[in-house]
Amino acid sequence: MHLEKLHQLDKQQKIEVKKLVSKCLTADGLSRELYLDNDMNLYENLDSFFLLYDQKQLVSVLTIFQMNEREAEISGYTLPDKRKKGYFTALLNAAEEELLDFDIYDMVFVAEPNSTSGKMAALSLGASFIKSEYLLRLKLEDYTKKYSEFLSNLNFIVKPLTSKDIMQAAYIHSEIFKTEFQESEELIQNILESDCMVCYGAKLEEELIGICNVNYGKNKASIFGYGVIPRFQGKGYGKGLINYVLRQLIKDKVSEVTLQVSSNSKNAMKIYNYLGFQIVTQYDYYGCQIELEE
Repeated sequence: MHLEKLHQLDKQQKIEVKKLVSKCLTADGLSRELYLDNDMNLYENLDSFFLLYDQKQLVSVLTIFQMNEREAEISGYTLPDKRKKGYFTALLNAAEEELLDFDIYDMVFVAEPNSTSGKMAALSLGASFIKSEYLLRLKLEDYTKKYSEFLSNLNFIVKPLTSKDIMQAAYIHSEIFKTEFQESEELIQNILESDCMVCYGAKLEEELIGICNVNYGKNKASIFGYGVIPRFQGKGYGKGLINYVLRQLIKDKVSEVTLQVSSNSKNAMKIYNYLGFQIVTQYDYYGCQIELEE
């Protein structure tokens, strides 16, 4: 048994991981693939990929997705015929050591509702159910432009933010998502320094009132960190912002866009349903803390 802890995956390693995940998804009737880049982690130096080999065969993989200072999202797959042999536990132990080096103590495990093995693994580790989120998808060829009247307001402008906007963007991100300012600042800085992400900002009379982040892939994109500060909600600016972003994605030759939303966010779901987003699947989140040795 050979375990590798990696900061990022090379081309061949990504191919190996994708083949393993594909076998697991087919065997279990699931659909959730792994994100195989580290550009969205808050801490740039965090090793976020853990691979376990048995006689040169990749048998298990674990990834860390870290969006804030307090917790990390754990995802992983083990080949069906290699399960219950301690492989994932070995990867998790290595991942916990890495997280503790960065003073991260809270872990969140992600599983699809029909993933019996995923839920059982999380519960066996002492994790408890936290929330559910929907993965939504919109095929832009089906998208019809709505709410264009909000963009006709000359005082309402949407454009990509730059490094000079970091402080203002971090401030409203912190207000919208109830995060620490420093945490928001580091996240916005990582996005603006990325080659594949863009932070779009909505300004009203030079005041930044909303943001929407886009992670670009090949002909596809994902939206995250989208919101408007509370005192401007319910006035159509959020709808105007996301409509602008969707039209920009069309200009960028993107054919499909995805995003995740809490199953409890009924107002957000109304907007996404109206725009044509469809529910692809549901993700369940289970949380626990790393147990420290005495």
